[in-house]
Amino acid sequence: MRSDLATDAGMLCVWDFQAFRDISDYDSWDAQLGEDEGILRHISAGNLVPLSLGDGAFAVEVRLGSPESMSAREREYLLVPSRPYFLRTAGRVVISGVEHVGGDPRSPMDLQLEPGDYTILIGLIDWAEEPGAKDAEGNPSPGALPDMIVFIQATGSNRPEFRQEIVTFRREDALR
Repeated sequence: MRSDLATDAGMLCVWDFQAFRDISDYDSWDAQLGEDEGILRHISAGNLVPLSLGDGAFAVEVRLGSPESMSAREREYLLVPSRPYFLRTAGRVVISGVEHVGGDPRSPMDLQLEPGDYTILIGLIDWAEEPGAKDAEGNPSPGALPDMIVFIQATGSNRPEFRQEIVTFRREDALR
């Protein structure tokens, strides 16, 4: 599944719908997600995984499985892999701007998973470095790689150490 998603609040995120179903207006959203402490609490609980790249529009691809499924082309332009994040879901998972988290998400990326625990890994792709990735106006050409690939896989019994930070990617994680 692939879609272009936008945020004016500094981050996209993967989130469990059930955990935020009671958010119905700005005040209820602000009480849970308006400050970093609230966001960190939800990251620690496994309700939300940040895709923090700042404001903007991003092409996001979601895959069930592990980063080992990346093509040679995707691996060539992989700039930064994230460390693993934890997601616990009742079944419905949404990817949207953090400002759209709540009972009416309005996102084209709305997935049904088996209820349970998942490991989320994100690959930041330097798609613009690939020859031919941009058209004459500097926009992504048809077939350009996405900005990021989100991998969702069942956690199972071998739990990695999960990242619990709002910043998804750190310079020290960069591959090149």
